[in-house]
Amino acid sequence: MGYEHEIRAFVDEILSGNKTNFDLLLQAAETIAIIEAEKISIETCSVEAVKA
Repeated sequence: MGYEHEIRAFVDEILSGNKTNFDLLLQAAETIAIIEAEKISIETCSVEAVKA
């Protein structure tokens, strides 16, 4: 899956308890929004806008 690495990095960042990398978290949130839009698009056979 193309987003697997980015999601894993997001989870690792949370679990590490270290200082948060906000750029990484923002990128992960954007990735999740894209995945959610793709899922809805597939389920409904329509175009779904990415919600930021």
